[in-house]
Parts: sequence; structure tokens; C-alpha cells
Amino acid sequence: MHGADLPLTWGRADETSQDPARRAAAHWQDALASFARSGDPSTRALPAWPRYDPDRRTALLLGATASAVEQPGGARHAAWTGLPLP
Repeated sequence: MHGADLPLTWGRADETSQDPARRAAAHWQDALASFARSGDPSTRALPAWPRYDPDRRTALLLGATASAVEQPGGARHAAWTGLPLP
């Protein structure tokens, strides 16, 4: 969802916290910093996050754990296929 990253971007980050939201924020902020430095958001603490490919649409899902997932929300996205753009 658009904007769902904002609490992670601006929230309190703590990689060692027992709070999964703080750990997720720490991982997200590290990925943003890595992307700003090198163009690659991968970090040692996260799984490989491959370059975007429109056929695979790999996304990094952050939560209590992190995982790279192909075609997240595929059925929801398929519903938009073929609709005219404004």
C-alpha cells in the first residue's frame, strides 16, 4: 500500500529490540541508507533483494522476519490489468 513505509522510515529503529516493529524499522532504514549509498538496498541483515523486474515484481516484505516475495498481491494487481489509464 502506498505510504505503508512511512512509520518504518520515521519510526524509532532498534535492531536489537524485542518489538518487531522497531526491528523492522531498523532493517528498513538500513536498506534505505544502503540504497542511497550504492543503488542496492541489500544489507547483511536482510535477504537478497533483487533488482526490480516487472515480470517478477519481487518485493521485500518486512515484519517479524523479512522475506523477498515474487508477485505479492498478484490477484489484486491482476484485477487492474487491461483497465484504461486516465
